[in-house]
Amino acid sequence: MIGAERQSGDTPSGNAKDYRKVFVARVHQLLLLGYKRLDKPESLSEQEEPAITGKLVEQIDAVLDDRTSAQWVMYFQVKDDPPENDGVRTGKRRRRVDIEFVSGPYRPRQRFSFEAKWLGKDNPLAVYLGSDGLGCFLAGQYAAKDEDAGMLGYIRTDSPEKWAGKLGDSLKETAERYAVCSGCGWKKHSFKGGPGHTFHTRHRRDDGREIEIYHSLLSFC
Repeated sequence: MIGAERQSGDTPSGNAKDYRKVFVARVHQLLLLGYKRLDKPESLSEQEEPAITGKLVEQIDAVLDDRTSAQWVMYFQVKDDPPENDGVRTGKRRRRVDIEFVSGPYRPRQRFSFEAKWLGKDNPLAVYLGSDGLGCFLAGQYAAKDEDAGMLGYIRTDSPEKWAGKLGDSLKETAERYAVCSGCGWKKHSFKGGPGHTFHTRHRRDDGREIEIYHSLLSFC
């Protein structure tokens, strides 16, 4: 189960926000469990981002299939490179987010999307924050119906701490460009059992709605 809730049926409207919080926390637990199953992450530092994402999803899927995993994992699915149905693009023209988690117990099903980008010497912050990274969420191209989503920073050089500092400084200096909401800039965020380097920001989307972004930095060096 996602928590100690009943196993099936519709999500009670009064508990929807609490249920979402538990779901997002569980997603980040699964993210770390999958990452921990990777054999020598540092050996993957020269591979392309889609290859890393594929391996990460493969290991998360292994967690879901593992009979020794906690019971609640059976109510999750993870998808690699699923198409986004934005009501504009169709067929092969649809954009594809890197990872999507889907819940099972309640209707409507919960979904949480991650977009991943390398962070390293030849991988500037502008790519992570730009139109093919964070910008996809701000423009409503990804997770259009959700109030939260995730960015994954695959660390190729230096440390997660150093990149966290760079990202925090950059978003502070360019808060207007990335529509960072007042008082909701880069802050450390902790999910129990989740990645050790997760941060939170809140942004105003192009259509005026706000979205919370959880940034998780995973070391591959």
